Amino acid sequence: MNIPTYCTNCETSEGVRLQCKGCNFARFCSRDCQKKCWKKHKRYCMPLNDAVNDSIEKARPLLRDKYRIDDQDLHCMFCLEGGTSEDPLFHSGCGCRPDSGMSIGHIKCFQEFARASFADEKKREDSADCGVDQCSNCSQGRNGIIPFEMNLILWKLYDPDCLTRKNVQGIDNKRALFMRNSLLCLDYALREIDFVSAHYDLILYCRLRILYLTKNVRKQIQLNEYDRIQQEIQEDVDIGKILIGIKKYQAAIDFNRRNYEKYLLNITRYPEWKSLSH
Repeated sequence: MNIPTYCTNCETSEGVRLQCKGCNFARFCSRDCQKKCWKKHKRYCMPLNDAVNDSIEKARPLLRDKYRIDDQDLHCMFCLEGGTSEDPLFHSGCGCRPDSGMSIGHIKCFQEFARASFADEKKREDSADCGVDQCSNCSQGRNGIIPFEMNLILWKLYDPDCLTRKNVQGIDNKRALFMRNSLLCLDYALREIDFVSAHYDLILYCRLRILYLTKNVRKQIQLNEYDRIQQEIQEDVDIGKILIGIKKYQAAIDFNRRNYEKYLLNITRYPEWKSLSH
């Protein structure tokens, strides 16, 4: 299984042989480093499924408060009903004005939209998020509570057991593809939390674990070389950004250097990948 190759405490990549038994993810070069790191690491030391649920629980109220709409004159774009204190309206975070009638709705209505999009085989083939992250009216990306809740629905529809499956080795291609899409949708959801949140580091660490699991699952999918390398590089770009976000700077430098070397090896074969460097 893909796990970090750096010590969670001192960030060295030499002699990293110990693995935390609580989260089965963090690694250490010595017992001394493991003990020194415990005060910080104990916040994140839990099974991945628990870490995801904890992250969702902390992110949801922050996003609801930020994107809630209390204007009594506006209506849901789906059911055309107004909002109530128990079932308020939310802005979808796209470029549409709230009073345009095309950007607001109840969470439950957007969740039904996500389920209908998942049922559309073409939308599933076109993108892991089934197109729900983009507004069909203004063509801009949605952000905030609405894509957060829709991607959580897609996560469960693709593979509700993706976080608790003990072994992904040897699973069939379709199951591996659904599992990867499930993990991608979960990562898309957690990306919506604002970086100024007090829980941002917790959510970043959770995303890091999801991305490493995604790398492991991707290896079980039958891909041509072009798609395989491209997905691998993009996964590593995201991991490198998160390492910077959680202030693992030396680990980020080492990791990003290796990824950039991999990128350079393939850029002559696939010159269109130059856009990945931006």
